[in-house]
Amino acid sequence: YDYCITIYNLSKILKNNPLLMLNDYLKYMVSGIGLSNTTFQNKFLIPSNFYIYSEFYKNLFAKKYGFNKNVMKVTGSIDLYNYYSIINQKRFNAPCYLAQTFVEDNRIPEILFENIIAFYVNLAKEVNIFYLKLHPRSNIDLYKNLTSLSNVIVLRNEFPNCSVYIGHYSSTLFLARYLSGCVIIHDIESETIPKMYQLSATLISKNLNEIKKEIYMNQNILPNLENISNMLKRIAPMPVINPIVAIANEIRVFYSDQGS
Repeated sequence: YDYCITIYNLSKILKNNPLLMLNDYLKYMVSGIGLSNTTFQNKFLIPSNFYIYSEFYKNLFAKKYGFNKNVMKVTGSIDLYNYYSIINQKRFNAPCYLAQTFVEDNRIPEILFENIIAFYVNLAKEVNIFYLKLHPRSNIDLYKNLTSLSNVIVLRNEFPNCSVYIGHYSSTLFLARYLSGCVIIHDIESETIPKMYQLSATLISKNLNEIKKEIYMNQNILPNLENISNMLKRIAPMPVINPIVAIANEIRVFYSDQGS
């Protein structure tokens, strides 16, 4: 409903037919059809300056939204820039589960999510310390069977420096890959893992015993930063400058040029 109201209001501003805009938007959401050459291709919706994570997204946004590549500048991800502070923290010889909002975003029903949590309860009982890194929108009540264990440490805002990371496909896996030589994607039947995220994994598996073996065999392996940087440079490059500072500098230059 909120999307419909937003599109209606947007159509009035752009003087477009609201039904046509809604139809284009639904095609985009349901079928993944790009928004270029649609009612959304309007100069008021296209930024004059566009700051993005990587070359991958430059190509993606040009294809899906019709944005001019010349207005896009790669500044990197602030999440990846946090690597520099995380790597200087104490390293824990422990696995960390990077939680996703499966139930919160209606990607899977809660009853199936309980099976995923049971998987991690089993795993946590096999190790001395187990970290649970919640998503900012995670409902912690969904993890009660895991958080009730005395060796489970729950984090929401902090990203721990761990020897092993386990997750599903997510951009947090890229940061994990820079920090660790052992990054596991837990494959679940309701998800299809895009190839770009598969690059971040040292193992992709549905099998608990296989995941346990990977942890025990490779938890002390440090990442080869040169190899990882080369592998991820088009998708998730490590920023040299804080992206927030880089964008602020770009904005200053832009307004300075406008005034001159």
